[in-house]
Amino acid sequence: MKILDKTVPLALVSVLNSNWRDRINLKLWQELFPDEVRAPWLYSLNGIKGETKSFLEDYHEQVLSKNLMLGGDFRTLFDDDVFWFGRKVEGVHPGFVDARNVLIIGEIGLEMMIGLDYSKSQGNPSVIYFNNSLLWVEVSPNLELFLKGVEMI
Repeated sequence: MKILDKTVPLALVSVLNSNWRDRINLKLWQELFPDEVRAPWLYSLNGIKGETKSFLEDYHEQVLSKNLMLGGDFRTLFDDDVFWFGRKVEGVHPGFVDARNVLIIGEIGLEMMIGLDYSKSQGNPSVIYFNNSLLWVEVSPNLELFLKGVEMI
């Protein structure tokens, strides 16, 4: 299955088609994410499409159309609300994301999105989230490890 030209991993489709909400173990989510996990949630396939489309539209409007990128980084953190895409910071991976390479699949709290980052691999995306420091941080090198870590598979 594809959403906005990205292949959705079968493991995610399987979890979303199950009773995953009944299996949320908040402690496991809190151990995986450095920031406070308030309400872990995975979007439905339609939700993933809608959230990702909105994220991508913001990227086109706020970044590409205004040409705010300079060598893959932003001029300042808060220029025209481009902070949703993070920024490059030494020691933080990825820090900044190109929205064209991301599917937004859920959240761990208000404005703390979880995404699949396809920038390194179209077939095996890493799992990232938008943290309290307004940076995108990798929490798992792939979705299967992430889902095993929160005992969804």
